[in-house]
Amino acid sequence: MVHEAWWNTTAKFAGIVLPVATSPERDDFTAGFSDPHLVAMPKVREPAGESRTDHHIFTALASQLGYECEFTQSHSEIDWSVTCTSRRGPTSAPTGPCRASTTSGEARLSCRR
Repeated sequence: MVHEAWWNTTAKFAGIVLPVATSPERDDFTAGFSDPHLVAMPKVREPAGESRTDHHIFTALASQLGYECEFTQSHSEIDWSVTCTSRRGPTSAPTGPCRASTTSGEARLSCRR
């Protein structure tokens, strides 16, 4: 079993392939290899076809095993992105044009263009 965004050699030889969303199709965060900061990456389009985000796939698997609450810790995908990019510290200070915010109980990632 693999989760892949593309039909590659790994997917070709797998018994089960879970189609995963690409970077533009999910709310996420990133950092460079030697970069001490996390940078928010807001979703710019919906996942194509039957693909799902990593969070969606693994939450569904955890739910089937009876561990959804333990896995998600009551956080949605966007909640995790906001939480991780909002923390202050030497390895997680938000940088770049994106900022995380919560308004009316709804988490959002926003970017200056």
